[in-house]
Amino acid sequence: MGYPTVAGIVTVASRRSFKMLPKVAIIGRPNVGKSTLFNRLTKSRGSIIDSKPGVTRDRLYREVHWGKKTFELIDTGGLIPDTTEKITQEIKKQISFSIKEADLVLFLVDGEEGLHHWDEEICKLLRKTGKPIILVVNKFEGKKRDFTSSEFYKLNFADTILISALHGLNINTLIDKIIERIPTEHRTPITKNRYRLMILGHPNVGKSTFINKLLGSERVIVHEVPGTTRDIVEIPFSFEDENFLLLDTSGIRRESKIKEGLEKVAVKKTKRVIKEADLIFFLLDLSTLGILREDLSIASFLEKNAKMVIVLLNKCDLIPARQSVSGGTDKKRQEYLASARKALSFLGFAPFIFTSGITGENLDIALKTAKRIIPTYKIPLTRTQLAEALTEIKLKRLPKHGTRIYDLTQDHDHPNIIILRTNNPSGIDKTYLRFISHHLHKKFAPNQNKFGSGYSLEGMPLKIKIRSTRKEFKKRGNHNAEKC
Repeated sequence: MGYPTVAGIVTVASRRSFKMLPKVAIIGRPNVGKSTLFNRLTKSRGSIIDSKPGVTRDRLYREVHWGKKTFELIDTGGLIPDTTEKITQEIKKQISFSIKEADLVLFLVDGEEGLHHWDEEICKLLRKTGKPIILVVNKFEGKKRDFTSSEFYKLNFADTILISALHGLNINTLIDKIIERIPTEHRTPITKNRYRLMILGHPNVGKSTFINKLLGSERVIVHEVPGTTRDIVEIPFSFEDENFLLLDTSGIRRESKIKEGLEKVAVKKTKRVIKEADLIFFLLDLSTLGILREDLSIASFLEKNAKMVIVLLNKCDLIPARQSVSGGTDKKRQEYLASARKALSFLGFAPFIFTSGITGENLDIALKTAKRIIPTYKIPLTRTQLAEALTEIKLKRLPKHGTRIYDLTQDHDHPNIIILRTNNPSGIDKTYLRFISHHLHKKFAPNQNKFGSGYSLEGMPLKIKIRSTRKEFKKRGNHNAEKC
C-alpha cells in the first residue's frame, strides 16, 4: 500500500504504509480515564494525565504488543456532544477522524460516576458509524461498583468489560477481547529508517498551522488560545522518497512564566523528547517584529544539548517578498534576517529560512534542507580535512603565547565532538574555541566545501573538547571542555 495523496507539501504516511496494523480508538466523554487506559495498554507515558478535564486534544497513536499480536491504539480528546465552543468542535473533528480510521472502538465510561446523559448521546453517535464497539466501564472499584455497572448494561452492547485502568484490573481480559475483535494484521518490510523531525517554538508561534499546511489536512488542532497542543503528537510522512516522523510539541515558555502544573508537565516532556530528535525546526514569529526572551531561552537549550537545527522565520506572509528594481530581495525581510542572526549568533551554524504556514511558502525548501543535512551527521571528516582546517586556523589566529595545538580529530561515536590536543589547555579560552568552531562551519559549509557534497557541518553544533598532552593535565580529564 502506498502513501495516500494529499494537498500538502508532503505525502502523509499512513501508519499502515509502514505496518499494516489494526487500529483501535478510545472514545468517551471528558475525564473518564481515556489517557490512563491509553498509557496502561501501551505501557508508556505517551499521554499526559491530569484531574482537569479536556487535557488531551489532538489524537495520539501508540502500538500495543500482546503475545504475537500487535495493534495501534488511538487516544482522543473528551467528546462533548452538545457544545458549540470552538476548541471543543475542533476536538470533535479529531475524534471523527479517529473513528473513521478505526477497526474497533473502545467506548469508555465512568463506572464510579455512573451513566451520564452524554454517554447516551455518544452511544447513539457511535452506533450510527457501524463500527465494532466494546463498552469499557472504567473505575470499577469501590463498594458501589456492582450497582453502578448494572446501569451500563442498559446500553445493550454485546461486549461489556469492567476494568480499572489506574490499578490494572481486568486489563488482560480487555486486551484478549480486543485481539478477538480486530482483523488480522499484515506487515510489510520497512526498508528505510524514519528521521525524527521536531517542530519547536514558543506558544502561538504557528506550529500547528505550519504542520497542517505541510500535511494538507487538519491533523492537529489550531486555536488562538496558547497551549492548545499539550501531548507530543507523532505524525509519519514521506517527502521525496524519504520517511520522516514529525513531532509536534507544546509551546515552550520561560520557567518563570509557567504557573499551571499541566504546562510544566508538557514542557518537561517536550525537553525530554528534544534529546531524541534528529533535527529541530525552530520556529520564530515574524509578527512579533523581534526575538523574544522565550526564543533566546529555547535557542540556548538547543545549543546546550547540541541539536541539529534549522531556524524557520515563520509567518513571513506578513512581510511579502517583493523584488526591488535592482532585483534584490525585500528590505524588510533582510533587516529581520540580519536582526535574527545577530540575536541568535550562537546558532550561527544553522540555516535560516523564511516560511509561512498560511501560504506554504518555502516549506518544501525547509524539508529539502532537512533531508540534506540530517544524513551528514553520520559522515565523518577525515584527518586530512581537519589538518588542513587547523593550518588555516593557525594562519588566521594563534592561541595564547606558549600554547601549541597539535591536531584536531573527530569523535567516531559523536561526530559533532571535535577533540583538540594541546600542551596548554589554559591557553585556549572560550573566544578561541568559538573562532575554531566558526572556521570549521564556514570551511565545511555546503557551498564552500571542496571535498564533496557529503561533507558538511551545516546545521550541526560542534562541541570542542580539549585534551592535554602533558601528564599533569591528563589526570584532570577534559575539565576545560567547552561547547561552540
